[in-house]
Amino acid sequence: MGLTTFVQLFNDAAQNLFDRRDIRLCYDKLIHANGVCYTGLGKITEDSPYTGYFTKGSEGLVFARLSVAGIKRGDRRALDLAGKVYTTPSVRG
Repeated sequence: MGLTTFVQLFNDAAQNLFDRRDIRLCYDKLIHANGVCYTGLGKITEDSPYTGYFTKGSEGLVFARLSVAGIKRGDRRALDLAGKVYTTPSVRG
């Protein structure tokens, strides 16, 4: 990545933080903020054949992002869900 591309990426990231419009005509963004972030507590409440985090009684802090792809008219759309579970101190034992 060259310096020019890095500066453009930095400018686009800053613009996404401050510009609240969903659609900007005649502007091709490098970064698309089409997602929502979630947090929660994941609890394993049932018996499971798995070990480690997936044993009954385990809890963990969950961070997830739900996003869409294909935002241009006529494109097929896709839905994506990605997440990460962080164990809580009681699980680390």
